[in-house]
Amino acid sequence: MKKIILWLDKYFEESIMLVLLTAMLMLMGLQVFMRYIVARSLSWPEEMIRFSFIWFVFLGMSYCARESIHLRIDLLEGGIPRIKKALNVFQDVVFFVFCIYMIRPALSGIGMQWRNNQTSPALNIPMYLVYSSLFVGLILTLFRLIQKWLRRICAASGGAPQREDQA
Repeated sequence: MKKIILWLDKYFEESIMLVLLTAMLMLMGLQVFMRYIVARSLSWPEEMIRFSFIWFVFLGMSYCARESIHLRIDLLEGGIPRIKKALNVFQDVVFFVFCIYMIRPALSGIGMQWRNNQTSPALNIPMYLVYSSLFVGLILTLFRLIQKWLRRICAASGGAPQREDQA
Protein backbone atom coordinates (compact mmCIF):
# COMPACT_ATOMS: atom_id res chain seq x y z
CA MET A 1 0.00 0.00 0.00
CA LYS A 2 2.86 2.36 0.86
CA LYS A 3 4.43 1.81 -2.56
CA ILE A 4 1.15 2.66 -4.27
CA ILE A 5 0.81 5.87 -2.29
CA LEU A 6 4.41 6.85 -3.05
CA TRP A 7 3.87 6.08 -6.74
CA LEU A 8 0.72 8.23 -6.80
CA ASP A 9 2.59 10.97 -4.98
CA LYS A 10 5.28 11.03 -7.64
CA TYR A 11 3.37 10.20 -10.83
CA PHE A 12 -0.33 11.02 -10.37
CA GLU A 13 -0.49 14.24 -12.36
CA GLU A 14 2.12 13.06 -14.86
CA SER A 15 0.19 9.89 -15.65
CA ILE A 16 -3.10 11.65 -16.24
CA MET A 17 -1.40 14.37 -18.27
CA LEU A 18 0.34 11.74 -20.40
CA VAL A 19 -2.98 10.04 -21.15
CA LEU A 20 -4.60 13.38 -21.99
CA LEU A 21 -1.74 14.48 -24.24
CA THR A 22 -1.72 11.12 -26.05
CA ALA A 23 -5.49 11.30 -26.55
CA MET A 24 -5.22 14.86 -27.88
CA LEU A 25 -2.53 13.89 -30.40
CA MET A 26 -4.43 10.82 -31.56
CA LEU A 27 -7.67 12.79 -31.95
CA MET A 28 -5.88 15.53 -33.89
CA GLY A 29 -4.40 12.89 -36.18
CA LEU A 30 -7.82 11.30 -36.64
CA GLN A 31 -9.39 14.64 -37.46
CA VAL A 32 -6.67 15.49 -40.01
CA PHE A 33 -7.07 12.06 -41.60
CA MET A 34 -10.85 12.34 -41.77
CA ARG A 35 -10.81 15.89 -43.10
CA TYR A 36 -8.06 15.67 -45.73
CA ILE A 37 -7.95 11.98 -46.71
CA VAL A 38 -11.56 10.84 -46.34
CA ALA A 39 -13.00 14.35 -46.95
CA ARG A 40 -15.51 13.95 -44.10
CA SER A 41 -14.58 15.77 -40.94
CA LEU A 42 -15.96 14.68 -37.60
CA SER A 43 -17.75 17.09 -35.28
CA TRP A 44 -16.66 15.76 -31.90
CA PRO A 45 -12.80 15.51 -31.88
CA GLU A 46 -12.24 19.26 -31.73
CA GLU A 47 -14.46 19.51 -28.67
CA MET A 48 -12.83 16.52 -26.97
CA ILE A 49 -9.36 17.97 -27.66
CA ARG A 50 -10.41 21.31 -26.15
CA PHE A 51 -11.80 19.67 -22.99
CA SER A 52 -8.74 17.44 -22.65
CA PHE A 53 -6.50 20.48 -22.98
CA ILE A 54 -8.41 22.32 -20.26
CA TRP A 55 -7.95 19.38 -17.87
CA PHE A 56 -4.30 19.10 -18.95
CA VAL A 57 -3.63 22.74 -18.05
CA PHE A 58 -5.20 22.62 -14.59
CA LEU A 59 -3.53 19.32 -13.69
CA GLY A 60 -0.32 20.85 -15.00
CA MET A 61 -0.72 23.65 -12.48
CA SER A 62 -0.53 21.09 -9.69
CA TYR A 63 2.42 19.32 -11.31
CA CYS A 64 4.33 22.59 -11.66
CA ALA A 65 3.66 23.47 -8.02
CA ARG A 66 5.00 20.09 -6.92
CA GLU A 67 8.15 20.42 -9.03
CA SER A 68 8.56 24.17 -8.31
CA ILE A 69 8.68 24.90 -12.03
CA HIS A 70 5.71 27.24 -12.38
CA LEU A 71 6.35 30.67 -13.84
CA ARG A 72 7.80 33.18 -11.47
CA ILE A 73 9.80 36.36 -11.66
CA ASP A 74 13.29 35.55 -10.46
CA LEU A 75 14.97 38.92 -10.93
CA LEU A 76 15.49 39.36 -7.18
CA GLU A 77 16.68 35.77 -6.74
CA GLY A 78 19.45 36.30 -9.29
CA GLY A 79 20.42 39.71 -7.94
CA ILE A 80 20.35 38.86 -4.24
CA PRO A 81 20.96 35.11 -3.81
CA ARG A 82 20.74 35.32 0.00
CA ILE A 83 17.00 35.92 -0.13
CA LYS A 84 16.23 33.06 -2.50
CA LYS A 85 14.74 30.74 0.16
CA ALA A 86 12.63 33.47 1.74
CA LEU A 87 11.47 34.66 -1.65
CA ASN A 88 10.50 31.11 -2.67
CA VAL A 89 8.43 30.77 0.50
CA PHE A 90 6.81 34.15 -0.15
CA GLN A 91 5.98 33.17 -3.74
CA ASP A 92 4.48 29.88 -2.58
CA VAL A 93 2.37 31.69 0.04
CA VAL A 94 1.07 34.12 -2.59
CA PHE A 95 0.28 31.19 -4.90
CA PHE A 96 -1.44 29.37 -2.02
CA VAL A 97 -3.60 32.42 -1.21
CA PHE A 98 -4.46 32.81 -4.90
CA CYS A 99 -5.57 29.17 -5.10
CA ILE A 100 -7.75 29.54 -2.01
CA TYR A 101 -9.24 32.74 -3.43
CA MET A 102 -10.06 30.99 -6.73
CA ILE A 103 -11.93 28.08 -5.10
CA ARG A 104 -15.10 30.13 -4.68
CA PRO A 105 -15.32 31.25 -8.34
CA ALA A 106 -14.53 27.68 -9.43
CA LEU A 107 -17.37 26.29 -7.32
CA SER A 108 -19.64 29.07 -8.57
CA GLY A 109 -18.92 28.11 -12.19
CA ILE A 110 -19.56 24.44 -11.46
CA GLY A 111 -22.81 25.30 -9.67
CA MET A 112 -23.99 27.51 -12.51
CA GLN A 113 -23.36 24.75 -15.05
CA TRP A 114 -25.07 22.21 -12.78
CA ARG A 115 -28.18 24.38 -12.36
CA ASN A 116 -28.40 25.22 -16.07
CA ASN A 117 -27.83 21.59 -17.01
CA GLN A 118 -25.76 22.76 -19.98
CA THR A 119 -24.17 20.10 -22.16
CA SER A 120 -21.53 20.38 -24.86
CA PRO A 121 -22.90 20.57 -28.41
CA ALA A 122 -21.05 17.68 -30.08
CA LEU A 123 -20.38 15.23 -27.25
CA ASN A 124 -23.37 16.06 -25.04
CA ILE A 125 -21.05 16.03 -21.99
CA PRO A 126 -22.32 17.96 -18.95
CA MET A 127 -20.34 21.18 -18.86
CA TYR A 128 -19.93 21.03 -15.09
CA LEU A 129 -17.41 18.23 -15.73
CA VAL A 130 -15.29 20.62 -17.78
CA TYR A 131 -15.68 23.43 -15.25
CA SER A 132 -14.68 21.11 -12.42
CA SER A 133 -11.15 20.94 -13.87
CA LEU A 134 -10.33 24.29 -12.26
CA PHE A 135 -11.55 23.15 -8.85
CA VAL A 136 -9.66 19.84 -9.04
CA GLY A 137 -6.51 21.63 -10.18
CA LEU A 138 -6.74 24.14 -7.34
CA ILE A 139 -7.27 21.45 -4.69
CA LEU A 140 -4.36 19.38 -6.01
CA THR A 141 -2.17 22.48 -6.13
CA LEU A 142 -3.02 23.35 -2.53
CA PHE A 143 -2.22 19.78 -1.53
CA ARG A 144 1.14 19.91 -3.35
CA LEU A 145 2.07 23.25 -1.78
CA ILE A 146 1.26 21.98 1.72
CA GLN A 147 3.22 18.83 0.98
CA LYS A 148 6.22 20.92 -0.12
CA TRP A 149 6.05 23.04 3.04
CA LEU A 150 5.87 19.97 5.29
CA ARG A 151 8.99 18.59 3.60
CA ARG A 152 10.79 21.91 4.11
CA ILE A 153 9.81 22.01 7.78
CA CYS A 154 10.91 18.43 8.25
CA ALA A 155 14.27 19.15 6.58
CA ALA A 156 14.76 22.35 8.62
CA SER A 157 14.01 20.60 11.90
CA GLY A 158 16.77 18.09 11.30
CA GLY A 159 14.58 15.19 10.29
CA ALA A 160 15.29 13.58 6.98
CA PRO A 161 12.37 14.32 4.69
CA GLN A 162 11.06 11.28 2.93
CA ARG A 163 11.59 11.62 -0.79
CA GLU A 164 8.86 10.62 -3.18
CA ASP A 165 10.90 7.84 -4.74
CA GLN A 166 11.72 6.06 -1.50
CA ALA A 167 9.65 2.95 -0.90
